[in-house]
Amino acid sequence: MVHDVQFTCCVIGTMLALAQGAPAQPPATAAISGRVLSEDGRTLHATVTLSFAKPRGFPSPPRRTSTDTSGAFTFTRLSAGTYALCVQVSAAEPAPANSPFVDTCV
Repeated sequence: MVHDVQFTCCVIGTMLALAQGAPAQPPATAAISGRVLSEDGRTLHATVTLSFAKPRGFPSPPRRTSTDTSGAFTFTRLSAGTYALCVQVSAAEPAPANSPFVDTCV
C-alpha cells in the first residue's frame, strides 16, 4: 500500500516538472461572424446570442453582441465545440406586415 502512494507522488512530481519546463502555448481559438439581414436584403439591428449547443460538463453563460450598422457581428476567441446562434431583431425595426420577425432565441 505504501509503495502505491510513493509511486503516485513520483509520477505527479515528474508531470509538474515537465509542465513547468515546457513553454505555455495559448489554446487554439476561432471566430464566428455573419450578418443579419431581412428577407429583402435590408440590414437589421439585432442582438445575436451565442451558446454551446451541447453541454460541456459545466455551465457556460451565453455571449451576446449587437450588430453594427451593416448588420455584421463577430464572436472571437472561441474554443472548439458546437455552438447555437439565435437572433433577436430590435423592436425599433419596421417588420413587414405580411412577415413579422421571429425571435429565434425563444
